[in-house]
Amino acid sequence: MPTLTQLNQDADYLIKLIDACEDDSELTTILESELDVKYQEISSKIDAYIYVARKLEAEADFLSTEIKRMRELAESKRSVAKRLKSAIMQSMIGSGSKKQSTNYYSLTVASNSVHTFELADVSEFPDEFLVTETIVKIDKVRVKNAVDEDGLLYNKDGKVIAKLYKGKHLRVR
Repeated sequence: MPTLTQLNQDADYLIKLIDACEDDSELTTILESELDVKYQEISSKIDAYIYVARKLEAEADFLSTEIKRMRELAESKRSVAKRLKSAIMQSMIGSGSKKQSTNYYSLTVASNSVHTFELADVSEFPDEFLVTETIVKIDKVRVKNAVDEDGLLYNKDGKVIAKLYKGKHLRVR
């Protein structure tokens, strides 16, 4: 089964043969007939490629939706498990019990080794407790406006630091 590239190469070869036939109308007619068949094969191959591409895109969309659903389900189950554990801990704290054993588990209410902060709004803190962070980002709008007619931007050493181009995509309707 030839690939789309092979079919296009075959069609190009037939076109060159037709152009090379000077006065042989019978051979030209045969080659043109072969070229029509090749174009039909190319069209069928494109239809098959698009069919498979759309099927794969649909499967990918379904999987993305399913992944989102499964993440939400996992988060929901984690939340319920956390709530159940919290209810047990609150019950133990309320009864003054730091340890408890069941048929299957041994439970202990323990203090965390790391302190947890409850912080007010940042505007309430004096400057001595604040850290200012600077984020350096490239201004793409300025870069776009600064590129030359070839779509290139150079640094002071003459090295290309940005290349502006338009990508290509296949539109299928």
